[in-house]
Amino acid sequence: MSDSAYRVETTSRLAQWRIDNLASCTYRKSDPFKIGKHLSVEKNRVLFVRLYPEISNLTRDNPPIASFIIRVVCSVGDRKALTHPEITNKKLKSNDDFVWAIEVPLTGKFIIDVEFLDLKTASGEGGEPCSIWAGGLTQKRSNATALASLSRMLTEGIHTDIMINVSDGSIGAHRAILAARSPVFQSMFSHDLKERELSTINISDMSIEACQAFLNYIYGNIGHEEFLTHRLALLHAADKYDISDLKDACHESLLEDIDTKNVLERLQNASLYQLPRLKTSCIRYLVKFGKIYDIRDDFNAFLLCADRDLVAEIFAEMGNSTLPPFLLSVLLFSLFQIPTYAAKNSYIVYLGARPHVLDPSSSDLDSVTNSHYNLLGTVLGSNERAQEAIFYSYTRNINGFAAILDDEEAVQIEKDPNVVSVFPNRGRKLHTTRSWDFLGLEENGETRPGSILKKARFGANTIIGNLDTGVWPESKSFSDEGMGPIPSKWRGICQLTKNGSRCNRKLIGARYFSKGYLAYASMVNSTAAKSIQPNARDYAGHGSHTLSTAGGNFVPRASVFGNGNGTAKGGSPKARVAAYKVCWPPINDNECFDADILAAFEAAISDGVDVLSVSLGGEAVEFFNDGIAIGSFHAVKKGITVVSSAGNSGPTPGSVSNVAPWMLTVGASTIDREFSNYVALGNKKHLKGASLSSTGLPAEKFYPLISASDAKATNASASEAQLCKPSTLDKKKAEGKILVCVRGENARANKGQQAILAGAVGMILVNDKLSGNEIIADPHLLPASHVNFSDGESVFAYIKSTKIPMAYITRVKTELGTKPAPFMASFSSRGPNPVEQSILKPDITAPGVSIIAAYTQATGPTDGEFDTRRVPFNTESGTSMSCPHVSGIVGLLKTLHPTWTPAAIKSAIMTTARKRDNNKGTMLDSSKARATPFAYGAGHVQPNSAMDPGLVYDLTTDDYLNFLCARGYNATLLKVFSKEPHKCPKAYSLSDFNYPSITVPNLRDTPVTVTRRVKNVGSPGTYVVRVKEPVGVSVTVKPGTLQFKSNGEEKKFTVVLKAQVQGPQDYVFGELNWTDGKHNVRSPIVVMHY
Repeated sequence: MSDSAYRVETTSRLAQWRIDNLASCTYRKSDPFKIGKHLSVEKNRVLFVRLYPEISNLTRDNPPIASFIIRVVCSVGDRKALTHPEITNKKLKSNDDFVWAIEVPLTGKFIIDVEFLDLKTASGEGGEPCSIWAGGLTQKRSNATALASLSRMLTEGIHTDIMINVSDGSIGAHRAILAARSPVFQSMFSHDLKERELSTINISDMSIEACQAFLNYIYGNIGHEEFLTHRLALLHAADKYDISDLKDACHESLLEDIDTKNVLERLQNASLYQLPRLKTSCIRYLVKFGKIYDIRDDFNAFLLCADRDLVAEIFAEMGNSTLPPFLLSVLLFSLFQIPTYAAKNSYIVYLGARPHVLDPSSSDLDSVTNSHYNLLGTVLGSNERAQEAIFYSYTRNINGFAAILDDEEAVQIEKDPNVVSVFPNRGRKLHTTRSWDFLGLEENGETRPGSILKKARFGANTIIGNLDTGVWPESKSFSDEGMGPIPSKWRGICQLTKNGSRCNRKLIGARYFSKGYLAYASMVNSTAAKSIQPNARDYAGHGSHTLSTAGGNFVPRASVFGNGNGTAKGGSPKARVAAYKVCWPPINDNECFDADILAAFEAAISDGVDVLSVSLGGEAVEFFNDGIAIGSFHAVKKGITVVSSAGNSGPTPGSVSNVAPWMLTVGASTIDREFSNYVALGNKKHLKGASLSSTGLPAEKFYPLISASDAKATNASASEAQLCKPSTLDKKKAEGKILVCVRGENARANKGQQAILAGAVGMILVNDKLSGNEIIADPHLLPASHVNFSDGESVFAYIKSTKIPMAYITRVKTELGTKPAPFMASFSSRGPNPVEQSILKPDITAPGVSIIAAYTQATGPTDGEFDTRRVPFNTESGTSMSCPHVSGIVGLLKTLHPTWTPAAIKSAIMTTARKRDNNKGTMLDSSKARATPFAYGAGHVQPNSAMDPGLVYDLTTDDYLNFLCARGYNATLLKVFSKEPHKCPKAYSLSDFNYPSITVPNLRDTPVTVTRRVKNVGSPGTYVVRVKEPVGVSVTVKPGTLQFKSNGEEKKFTVVLKAQVQGPQDYVFGELNWTDGKHNVRSPIVVMHY
């Protein structure tokens, strides 16, 4: 049995011992807690519960005296609780001093709660026992701030020179003492303010008793009872007048006696006064200790009026606990109901899905827009004001609008029964010649026999849309050479120039959406928006790169500065492509806004795209507040597969974004090509690095080597200089040398620019520990090499070992067939899913490191103002690059299997993925540790296998709505995703959701049953199950054989997961595989084992 079985969890005055199972004739003793206390249980005919101290000479002579309430709570079923009558001032000398015999039979899991009302111990000098919570700390803190004589000055009014007026009286005090204790008071008396002139301070929000306590603390004369009586008022005053030690004292005191009567008030105060430990303790008390059940009605009322961010924190904690459906439903409803307050902001007012009209007339659309004006006009007072406020009216597939509203207006519009949701216009971030060889579609630039490329006619006539920074139409990747007529289903437009030209039979559409961006810019008074051009042209390069990766035409002899020479193409090179520009120059690190993203989704659905590639995202939030989740749901309903990037916040656990189950979420990994050069050190060591520098060192000789921290400017810190941040380097120290910079915080290429400005001839970029072995080839302006963490340590060790360190950097060469590949990029965001842990995210991984694709001619390859170079192709890294690889593969599958649903396409990609690298070993992380499904999802994409998966896990719109039902969504919340009423099934579990992966986030003593169904999309056959069990978990699949007689036939099976031993309280991983000898239909199994 693990150590955790004996651990007692404690917070403030509460101790809790969870006992998962106790057999008859068993004795168990807990680990010590609360200054050496133990609990023990003994089960014979009855259950004996004892509370006693560690036996020692001290406890025999001076036993602790405890006042407490003890309960035994059955943690299964209806949570029946047995409570012992209150015990007062009980001496606990031995294990016989408190014994509670319980004759009620208890089976399975139960919890023993001890709530201490007081706990006294003997003083070291033999005096009276003193409570461990008696406030000695408070008095010490107070007495340390003033001499005892100051107390007499206050109480006797000796030479007072300032009068404090409160709500019900006045008290004299001393300016000097107040100023010494509070910077706020000091400011009052140091400047020409009325307090100085009139010798009075008005504190109207305080009673005279509370003010007296406040002054007693300042003067060092506060008593414990007086402190406890007024501590909330003292906390307010401490915060208002910036008296940090008083605030800390109040914080400590409020931590000590949290109970069900005050926990909600404490939680509100913790949020109001920024008391993180109090907030954590209150949330933990409510959720982990189960007190939320005891104050259900009060808690529900609290949710409806509490701060939105605070409710979200509670929700996050609840997400890690097992909750009954009613509570999750209430919480979701409250999050939905509570508006985000702001003086003026841009909001999206969502009215739900629109009834499907195949080809609505202009009068139909105008009617919807007018209804939006009428609706908002009831709040703003007139339709004219509504027209001024609304900057988007979503009229085709999504029903709603985006508008500039103040906080009160947002609250009022949300109350309208026609409104489903109101949420802020949130900002988002943007997250080749070898890739397709590596993925098995080609060999040495030639299409392989049997490749999906040929079978799917290179994606002919599939339409791929891309939400990004636009497109550079002059790029050869968007040439329409060899393309036939534009598909008749296309209904889009071209907004690249004023007269609408520049589109062709390849690039068949381009739109831009900037109103949400401009609305945000006006709110924050940003000047960045003034320079933007009102068209869909790509001035950043990101959109051209991603769109050409998904569907770019064949371009021979593509390279970056002569490196990586080959034929550039997209995954579906004969597909038609359309650009939807939703991202613009960053404002406060935000580039793409939900209002624009929703407008783009609506346009793309109506235009007739088959695939949408979305290489952008933000922090994961609940689905009904997520513009990308809402837009993609409506796209999937219309049969459009939406592929999204997982994010670049790895390797932090739980950092993955775009986590809705209807999206195909892609992580990033490497390919078997490297752009390499070498660093030669003066001690004859040679270190392999990565680079795409366009130049070499001016002479083939060794140059002086210096660490950036040693080249720091006078006014810069060593840590900032080490990162080669702007204005941190001294040119006199760095000039003519090779500079060593550390990766992190500012962009890699920007570090090279700072090195140039400091006069360096070259740069060695070394990884921080977090980045591990992942090195990236960037198109640096100076000779540079990016080396891994361990090699970076060697560089620093060499610099320290000699007075004259020297180094040389070789020119860049392209290496093919490098091993191991793929391995996971450290930047690729990781699971578990922060919104719904039962859904594994990311779903898949694909090439995303040093990818060559088309680029804009409007900026240089480093995207910096300092870079005047222009290249037709560039190399970039990120999940933004891996996402369009999968989008291109989806285009091929859509051409080959036009009737497959988005879920079937996702399943085919996931269940045929591989987990092995080209060394035939398990795929690794950049740290060289074994990667897990939280990094790669189902594995690395294999396009040729995906075209014939054998079986697929299919899903319908109703399945997705049932998934939301299981998460607690009610009828109101479901309107966000479906205009038609949807009746939630009475018995539907998240474990029944037919996802191609299996995740069980809470496996405990009770087995978990998972239900799945598979559809045959191949020839008739018999499939046999093979299971690789997660460590410590048994997996039983019934039936073990599935026989299919026809294409389209579906079969259901169940998977029962049972803990074999008590787990490590960590995730463990396995695999389920259905095979007929030809096909292997693999699903990862992910289990949180308690």
